[in-house]
Amino acid sequence: MKNLKLVFTLFIGIILCIHMGNVFAQALDHPEYANSIAVGLLLLALIPKAKGVLAVEISPDISAIARFAFANKIKLLKRYYNSLSIASDITLMLNIKNSLPLPMLVINGQPRPYDGKFSATPGDISYTDRQLDMDDFQRDIQINPSLYRPTYLAYERGPGEGIKNNKIPFAEFTVQGAIDQNAAQLNNKTAFFGLGKAAFETFNPATAYLTGKRVKALNAEGIAHYYTCKIGTAAGETPYSHPLKWELSDALAVAEGLGTKIKKERASGLIKNVSSTGIITKEDAFEQALSVYRGLPEEVKDNRKDIYLYVSSNTIDKISDSFKDYIKKYTDADGVLTVLPRTEGICKLKKATWMNGSDIMLASPKANLYMGTDLLSDLQDLRTIEQMYHLDMSLKGVLGFQFGDEQAISINDQN
Repeated sequence: MKNLKLVFTLFIGIILCIHMGNVFAQALDHPEYANSIAVGLLLLALIPKAKGVLAVEISPDISAIARFAFANKIKLLKRYYNSLSIASDITLMLNIKNSLPLPMLVINGQPRPYDGKFSATPGDISYTDRQLDMDDFQRDIQINPSLYRPTYLAYERGPGEGIKNNKIPFAEFTVQGAIDQNAAQLNNKTAFFGLGKAAFETFNPATAYLTGKRVKALNAEGIAHYYTCKIGTAAGETPYSHPLKWELSDALAVAEGLGTKIKKERASGLIKNVSSTGIITKEDAFEQALSVYRGLPEEVKDNRKDIYLYVSSNTIDKISDSFKDYIKKYTDADGVLTVLPRTEGICKLKKATWMNGSDIMLASPKANLYMGTDLLSDLQDLRTIEQMYHLDMSLKGVLGFQFGDEQAISINDQN
């Protein structure tokens, strides 16, 4: 009896798919597509449906998807985001809850001619006290599943629009999109350019802010968000009353990024290996890159095999362009420049997505640059709580960035 019911259901399904194929084909003014559409609908019907409840993007803005008819759009596309690539580009330190000391042994003094008298010099052995500190972050997302009902995606919600139907169309796909976007924000904004909360002053309604000023402002619920002034304001123009004058900068406030730490120590004089390259152009980008690498101390270049020149995508393009027609002499089989020429194969070129937008060239052993977190999986672990009419989803973790030995860093004079 069960098999007979299955055959009958399949037969009815095929008839309906053929019928709908004809309807859609006529609507598109392409009757020749009827069979293809029918087959496509049948295949979609056979795909197993996801079960369970997952939360996705912030209460969805349905204005974009509400304009489309189901016949014209039957799938959901996702933007491409950079993953947290810095975790593999530098040294990843795990299981850090709060702070990790990065003590470096420093041996001072020199040998002297023998005279048979023992005389040790105070301070011959010392340690640096650099710390890899963790800062915590969170990403809160809320969604009302019923907002999908007036859109073409309503067909993916299943039967019923009662209070128990919290099904999200393409739930797994959308959740992964939210995770990827969060990782991209941490990678592209926090990892290198992050400023930390201390760089943002509390918003003062009596102050007129100039372009570039950074503030912390509370929203109507008393939640702090962080903003950078894009256009000079008059007194009282808040990020909420005049949003076009402010840029949301929450990701910059999460932690102090690696680039920010290095630039501070370059300005203080602690990092002394600085090459004056000037503006990077496609005519001299290679020579500039070579000067940064050669700024490393000889003992670093002679003893390390994991030296990288970290640059943005735009800068690595300029380095490649500077070779013009001779580039094939230095590239691999796929035409990719992976090693900086004239470095005896020691210095590898690293296109760092987390440096995009920066003109800094940074040469250092990979083992000298650190990203810390507790569990890397924390960055993809979303907890979902079902409320009466909506779903709350949150992601939380800790991360931090630091370098070890300032003498093992060479950098140019750009930002």
